Amino acid sequence: MEVLDRQETPDGDPRHGDALASGLRLTRDVVLKLWRSENDRNIAVAVEPTVYSVDVILKAAYKFTGDYGVFLTRSADLPGALLAVFIAKDGTVSSDVAHRFANELVDQQIRANLDAQFGPLRTMIVAQAFAEGNLLDPDRDGGDYQADPRGAGHRR
Repeated sequence: MEVLDRQETPDGDPRHGDALASGLRLTRDVVLKLWRSENDRNIAVAVEPTVYSVDVILKAAYKFTGDYGVFLTRSADLPGALLAVFIAKDGTVSSDVAHRFANELVDQQIRANLDAQFGPLRTMIVAQAFAEGNLLDPDRDGGDYQADPRGAGHRR
């Protein structure tokens, strides 16, 4: 998005057009690009792999395989972009699919970011939960409770 002064649209009303809020306007690369077949059985949504990883795009597309046939392909019209094509199993494909897919992309990207950030911690917690001893401090397991080598029974 680029910052612009609030401008009136051709109809003279500043509330119409691409304006999101005061001072913000959509640029052409932010708009959701989609194509619909003439019989409404297919919708293709362009996804920019510089914004979402291919793994995230695959996971988001997989969520829709119960209701639609889904495949990913490269776009000849948009160099570098991937097209997620949704094919109706029965009936037609609603354009709502594109919006739900866009939301799923965001959801999967956040999950990937959180996994990258906290995945090692989760692994350690699970490993400790299933371990017989203390993985972080093995010396704590070898003590004699009657001798109280750590002084746990003494007042501080």
